[in-house]
Amino acid sequence: MKRGTLLTCILLALAVGVVYRHVASFPFVTLDDPYYIYENPMVSSGLSVQGVLWGLTTDYFDCWHPVTWWSHMIDCQVFGLGAGWHHLENVACHITNTLLVFVVLRRMTGSHARSAIVAALFGLHPTHVESVAWAAERKDVLSTLFWLLAVWAYVGYAPDEREPKVNGPKDRIGDIKAERAALASNRKGRVLWYFLSLIFFALGLMSKPMVVTLPCVLVLLDYWPLGRISNPISATSNGRVLPLLVEKAPFFALAFVSSAVTFFGMRSGYNLVGRDHISWGLRLTNVPISYIRYLGKLFWPAGLIPYYPLPDHWPAALVFGAIVLLGLITVMVLTAERRAPYLFVGWFFFLGTLVPVIGVVAMSYQAMADRYLYVPSLGIFIGVVWFVANVSASWKLRLLWLSNGTALVLAALAFLTSRQVQTWQDTTTLWTHCLEISPRNSFGQYGMGCLLQNSGHPAEARDHFLEAVRLQPDHFFANLDLGVAYASLGQYQEATNWFARAMAIRPHYGKAPANMGGALFVLGDSAGALTNYQEALTLDAADIPSLIGEGRTLSSLGRSDEALRCYLDALQLAPTNNTARYHLSLEYLKRGELDQAVAMLKQVIETGPESAPPHLYLASALQKQHETGEALAHYREAIRIDPTLLAARNNLAWILATHPQAEFRNGPEAVRLAQAACEQTGYHETILVGTLAAAYAEAGQFDQAAATAQKACDLAAASGQTDLLARNQKLLHQFQNHEPCRDVN
Repeated sequence: MKRGTLLTCILLALAVGVVYRHVASFPFVTLDDPYYIYENPMVSSGLSVQGVLWGLTTDYFDCWHPVTWWSHMIDCQVFGLGAGWHHLENVACHITNTLLVFVVLRRMTGSHARSAIVAALFGLHPTHVESVAWAAERKDVLSTLFWLLAVWAYVGYAPDEREPKVNGPKDRIGDIKAERAALASNRKGRVLWYFLSLIFFALGLMSKPMVVTLPCVLVLLDYWPLGRISNPISATSNGRVLPLLVEKAPFFALAFVSSAVTFFGMRSGYNLVGRDHISWGLRLTNVPISYIRYLGKLFWPAGLIPYYPLPDHWPAALVFGAIVLLGLITVMVLTAERRAPYLFVGWFFFLGTLVPVIGVVAMSYQAMADRYLYVPSLGIFIGVVWFVANVSASWKLRLLWLSNGTALVLAALAFLTSRQVQTWQDTTTLWTHCLEISPRNSFGQYGMGCLLQNSGHPAEARDHFLEAVRLQPDHFFANLDLGVAYASLGQYQEATNWFARAMAIRPHYGKAPANMGGALFVLGDSAGALTNYQEALTLDAADIPSLIGEGRTLSSLGRSDEALRCYLDALQLAPTNNTARYHLSLEYLKRGELDQAVAMLKQVIETGPESAPPHLYLASALQKQHETGEALAHYREAIRIDPTLLAARNNLAWILATHPQAEFRNGPEAVRLAQAACEQTGYHETILVGTLAAAYAEAGQFDQAAATAQKACDLAAASGQTDLLARNQKLLHQFQNHEPCRDVN
């Protein structure tokens, strides 16, 4: 590599690195990052044979892109779940892409300065922040990396057929001719370059299917700057284009297969938005509007947000104006085709590479997205840079004007990009910025609702979800999570209404019936809960929460064997799932299978997060096994974790007050525990008051014990608890005779 090329690469890498340097301190955001990385067990566990196979076979999250999944797995394997490293990996890909733009353009055109400026525009433009600073958008930078490598390899295959007309110094033209001659003499080398380009294209498709337009781009490059076609219109008429199309048949075949896999994968996953939700009229009118808006974002990159909502309709005058403007630009480009082929290529490069995401096939309710400009922007950058360079050829002080103007533009872009990077510093900043720019943004309202829900503010989350639903009534996830918010607030009946709406919007998505099942279970409708859980499992047989929910419901209906099977199936699918372990242990405890219950509860405590109930139930099981010392330790641990856990306080106090062996009794501690439990319930629970009476007796306070036992009798009589009444009457008689309670169960 020559010194000037190396210096340019270093400067480009430094500029892009400086602009994106802050991402190393950014956490993951809740927008897709959980599904792609830290809550996806196949990814977060690192690279494995199982993970590689999963990446090859899954269409999870809309697309088949195994290389993207593998790249995230590798990051988790090497860096763990430190978000900064994942972000830096995206930045490294973006820097590499910027350098490839420079190197490939320079190789094709022979122009060092123009190629460097295009690369700088690409590396520093604010519309690309979304693709770089968003960890889950790895697929953009990764697919573009392979896309550019495919073009680079194609240039290695194609140059011997080019006309010797390039833009650059005369000595460079000689170098290019020499390179062509050397390559032309090596037919075997050309074949290798061709297959290398095809392999890179396949890897690009396996990273993100948006790169399907590459074969068409290669045809454009055959015209300019490769010069394999002298004139696209005349070449079409005289048949010179057909051999070039045939030559690219394997590329088109890969593109077709990738498109089919993506389309049918999304349709089977019910991720395509039907015409009953977005009409064909709205889709088609959005096309010219979006093209003009994308152009506007490239020339005036302001108000950039992660989601641009699709309105109910576009005004006819706006649509007509966009069509006219697009038509005028196209006519001008066609008119100037012979004099400015770079405008022809740049313009149709821009139009063509946006086709897969222009919205005719609707994947969401958004009108456009900044990330979709990552590759298409190159067409505009190339056309503008070459146009300005050629138009200014006769200017006086041309070098001064161009160098100063370029420096000013690049400095402005770098400044705007630095600011835009900061909007991705965390989820709160991201959605706050989005709603500041676009308050009537259903996706932004939904995103803020998710943030608040996850941070433990369900009431505030509910308000944002309600606004999202008001703005977009058929927003499936807003309806679903609105139900979750109401459930978090204890309003389960209201929650079922929103779950029902979500099920009506997307009847083939298992999360809605799964949540409905959970709400109905809490409301006591076990039959309805079971029906919904089974519906969820019909849609996704591997849904662990639904399996666990079905198990809990079957257990409540007394169908213990079936419940046990559900928990075991869940553990077979997810051997480390602690929730399944916990409920399985409770089922064993309920069945009296104490050894299994104890073993499973100990495993729950060892592997799961700190929680009081597993200690409580383990203590209860150990108590039944007469392992009193160990039981006491776990009761105390449960109370340490959750001092308000009544059952733990009461059971521990009862053992300390009534156990036959003196080594386990402790009257003063029993009194403290029982008093705390009674104070917590206002002395209104018969069992707790009876335990306090026994504790007083163990502490030698028999008068208080008798008075408290009388209160327990009164409570039992008032509430019709005949068994407890008889039990406490017996205790009252003992305490009146100054006899403590021993081993009364």
